Amino acid sequence: MGSGSDDASTFKPVPLQEVIVRPEWQQHFIEMAYLVATMATCPRKHVGAVLVNADKRIVGTGFNGSAAGMEHCDVVGCDMVEINGRMSCVRTIHAESNVLDFAGQRARGCTLYVTVTPCFECTKRIVNTGIVDVIYDEYYASQNTERVAEYFRDAGVGLIKHEVEETAIGHEVEASIP
Repeated sequence: MGSGSDDASTFKPVPLQEVIVRPEWQQHFIEMAYLVATMATCPRKHVGAVLVNADKRIVGTGFNGSAAGMEHCDVVGCDMVEINGRMSCVRTIHAESNVLDFAGQRARGCTLYVTVTPCFECTKRIVNTGIVDVIYDEYYASQNTERVAEYFRDAGVGLIKHEVEETAIGHEVEASIP
């Protein structure tokens, strides 16, 4: 009958609940953002974003990479420019910006899950689209990051630090925005 045991009575299936622990929604979408980040094409930082509507349905995803049809950093190198005393790659579009470009008006009323805190430029775009909450995992200092929390607060957009110490796929959490 095959190459297995002849005694079928020795097989004892493990109940699914003992194998898979269903994560909370926030954990689930943060982990998805990390999965999306694996598609990033700038080697300096891999960032992922997942846009989710009120029904917990994914509206879109985004990762940092070059504009459509343009050469990617991982192929031709980063295009580094000094901006406000900090070296930045200007070849890429941020993950948050990419997901907003894709989603358009469908972003209104959604929650954005992102692997790192948005930069100030993306923060303004997020507010402008009508996103209600931004949930991030890692604090990432970038240009004007210190203004991000205040800007979201003034606009009535929630900025929420993901609180799980380590995601199931192994990403450690770092310091939060003050």
